[in-house]
Amino acid sequence: MDMHTHILPGIDDGSQTIKQTSNMLRTAYDEGIRVIVATPHFGIRNPGITIDKAKRALEETQKKADEITPGLKLILGAELFYSDGIIDSLDRGECPTIGGTSFALVEFSTRDSKDRINKCIQEMLWKGYKPIIAHIERYHSLEGDIETVRDMVNHGVAVQINCRSFLDKAPSKEEEEEKHEQKKGLRGFFGKTEKQSNRTGFFLERKGDWARALLSEGLVHFIASDCHDDQLRSPIYRTALEAMDGCCSDQMLTDISKNNILKLIRNERIV
Repeated sequence: MDMHTHILPGIDDGSQTIKQTSNMLRTAYDEGIRVIVATPHFGIRNPGITIDKAKRALEETQKKADEITPGLKLILGAELFYSDGIIDSLDRGECPTIGGTSFALVEFSTRDSKDRINKCIQEMLWKGYKPIIAHIERYHSLEGDIETVRDMVNHGVAVQINCRSFLDKAPSKEEEEEKHEQKKGLRGFFGKTEKQSNRTGFFLERKGDWARALLSEGLVHFIASDCHDDQLRSPIYRTALEAMDGCCSDQMLTDISKNNILKLIRNERIV
């Protein structure tokens, strides 16, 4: 299961057309993925989205998946950008959890402090949610701080890392920026059209050593493609598992790729 994707067409900074989504579905299927959680951005970075809009896009995408990738199932979730009021929106049912479970995928600004991240986690736990921190390798305040991440996990927080963070041979940040700057009419992060943008390049910056350190300490519970398109940020999964082999035990790989996924779907405790 790929539990963090932006595969629904035309509702955030991910796929922009059903054709692009179709290509992403085929890639995911070839990577061995059979369940995709669609996690469009909810919050101040995507203010126009609603659950109804996301559900309609999910239905359209599932129909296309049934045509071209038999047996592939889509589930609705969300990537919640932490800001004032976002958890209240979750409480009111304005933002979805993952597949109707208590699990909620939450992201932060890359420059948020540890205190701000902990404040969100504590509020979510107190309200009965099971938080999963999206692409934890991005956050500057946590980088290299194993003990802080361990403390979060000990309090019931699950950790997700993007697949590309384990790929040493992935294109560099500068290479990705150059490619994106060459694309005309690129849709920007806030839904605006930009002829030149380095936002995607920035978010593709890899944190391989930090990701492997978390993995070796047993602090990774999910990997995900965080796919946004059918080229530079396409759905990958098996490739990452191969890169992770040797950095952790076979049991841990089984937990990440199978057991934790089953627990998530069943709404069971993971940590």
